[in-house]
Amino acid sequence: MVSAAGNGGLNLDRTRVYPASVRIPNNISVAAVTRNDTLAGYSDYGRHVVDIAAPGGAGTGSADAILSTVWLSNGSQLYRTTAGTSMAAPHVSGAAALIWNSNPALTGYQVKARILNGADAGGDYAQKVITGGRLNLERALTVGELPAVFDVSPYRVQAGTEVTVTGTGFGAAAGSLTIGGSPATLVSWSDGAITARVPAASGDNTVRVSGGGGGFPLLYPAPPSLQITANPVAMAGPGTVVFNLGIAGADTRIVKYEWSLGGAPLAEIPGVTTSVSQEIGTQGEYLVGARVTDDLGRTAEASLAYRGEGSSGSGGCFIATAAYGSYLHPKVGVLRRFRDRVLMGSSPGRLFVDWYYRHSPALAAIIARHDCLRVLARLLLTPVVFALEAPFPTLSLLGFSLFSAAAAIRSRKRLHPC
Repeated sequence: MVSAAGNGGLNLDRTRVYPASVRIPNNISVAAVTRNDTLAGYSDYGRHVVDIAAPGGAGTGSADAILSTVWLSNGSQLYRTTAGTSMAAPHVSGAAALIWNSNPALTGYQVKARILNGADAGGDYAQKVITGGRLNLERALTVGELPAVFDVSPYRVQAGTEVTVTGTGFGAAAGSLTIGGSPATLVSWSDGAITARVPAASGDNTVRVSGGGGGFPLLYPAPPSLQITANPVAMAGPGTVVFNLGIAGADTRIVKYEWSLGGAPLAEIPGVTTSVSQEIGTQGEYLVGARVTDDLGRTAEASLAYRGEGSSGSGGCFIATAAYGSYLHPKVGVLRRFRDRVLMGSSPGRLFVDWYYRHSPALAAIIARHDCLRVLARLLLTPVVFALEAPFPTLSLLGFSLFSAAAAIRSRKRLHPC
């Protein structure tokens, strides 16, 4: 099967186009080049998907195009210059027919091997197709039997990744498998498939079998690196902040995003990838962290201490600040950390905080002006702060209280059954 790569100017390493993207041994995917030996601007390509380039012309109706029969709407036909990967693919089909005509005993895989091994390397498509080359009919007819690598899976690797190499002409006895000239560690070997563990990146990172024939390029993506930025960079008073991830690393593919908001543990947030919005109402630092994982299992982490510049000086804990006299009081800090690490990590918690910011400042102002109200507020806040500082004793005390109450009720029923 010979497949036209497509005329969308797409990189098929990133976007699938069928049948060109079907990576099976009996498919040859073909890009288009112009008579100047440059990749046609419309042609799809793919360093790890499209096998070879062939003449396809620059544009339909131009002198730099392929003369072809075309069918008109009235049923008649004529010759016209036409361009496209649909013009390039027939060149490869014709080459296959001529190779088979010269040697009818060849298998389909052997014909494909001769076409790929005979490609002329060069041009600006050298990094755009697997062979790095354009169809050369004369060489395809005379190249003879050499190993040919059709595919490597996965082709995105790091040192130690186990890959499967498929193709033809490898030989029944184990030979050598190199990546950029460095030997790979063989796991299994057959005439059409090899399993091996790849070494560190070396040279052009091309996989070759027994030193001959065409190869297949591997990609060693750079590990990701991460940075968190905030918009706005600082904020006066409560409001919404957008935290964004900046991810660097050549050819990086991120498959997992995790966030830590307000000091909470890192976790995936449904629907959230590189950007998250948060309601911030605190003066002081709001901690944000993130971790990304790429398709090779490598991770990168970053953190940011966001500075909220609330003008009230309360740190957002208006009533507690009024009760204890300062937002720097340790008891206020306990409540502030609970807000940032627990409440701000969930939608219901954020709704409560938003409601609190709207309604509590007026009450806090009244409490701050009356000593008796400040004492009362501290008394009411004391069990809450104690529960946050010592949750296990609090739960134990609560359980004991409930058990004692239940026992007292049962005892009362025995004494007064009616």
